[in-house]
Amino acid sequence: ALLPLASLAGLAEMNLLRNTFSVAAAQELARVASGRKGVVFCAGLSGMDGEAQLTSLVSADLSDPDGVLLAFSLWSRGPLPHITELRLHDNLLGDAAAAALADALAAGTLPELRVLTLNSNCIGDAGFSALAGQMQPGLALGMLQEIGLRQNLLADGALAALAGSLRQGSMPALRRLLLGGNALTDDGIVLLSTALIATRALGALTVLELQKNQIGDAGAQALAAAIQGGALPQLRELYLFFNAMTSAGEAAVQSTGSPNLTRVVASMPSMFAAD
Repeated sequence: ALLPLASLAGLAEMNLLRNTFSVAAAQELARVASGRKGVVFCAGLSGMDGEAQLTSLVSADLSDPDGVLLAFSLWSRGPLPHITELRLHDNLLGDAAAAALADALAAGTLPELRVLTLNSNCIGDAGFSALAGQMQPGLALGMLQEIGLRQNLLADGALAALAGSLRQGSMPALRRLLLGGNALTDDGIVLLSTALIATRALGALTVLELQKNQIGDAGAQALAAAIQGGALPQLRELYLFFNAMTSAGEAAVQSTGSPNLTRVVASMPSMFAAD
């Protein structure tokens, strides 16, 4: 019943977030409204009125369909070059929302975006792969300085997608890659490490978070070899605690010899250790 409203000549803004739309319904609503650029389905968003950060939807109970409508609204009001930080953590956004956001960004919606945080959502490999497709020189996320997807549903397919993007070109500005609290294993870390050695594509990275995954000795040793070989020359902080490594894996990442790597947390932090 709402679809005809999207084509009304006077319609500019409707707040439809936090309803019970399905993903398919949200996608259809966005499709119908796409003929009238300027229509938004998210009222009163910070960032749309000249602020550098869009933060008003942190911890906002946004569902996957809400994310689709948000991505459309950003595209509809875009381009928004003043927004440099998009923070959507602590919601329920999934693959459809991530893919819609990737499409909106690909259209030039946030050309100066430098920080994207999607921590504590429900994004899996498909959604991350859509975002990773924009992590290349000259594309929408090619100049990111920070991307955060802690506590999502990422597995090795996400790292395969990231490795593929890195082989297409470097991300010269990326300084913080936050992937803790997912389901990454040795296979994905080996793929990523191999790509890093081959490309040196993350030469500016200073912080890498991989804690609370399922990484064992093989993954730790592959990553250590990449660091030792100069693939991450600016890396200062590496977090690998709460994984599946033995002392052999921990020793490998602790002894890379990288001059800038001053903080490596590879074992259980002392505050959680048994007495």
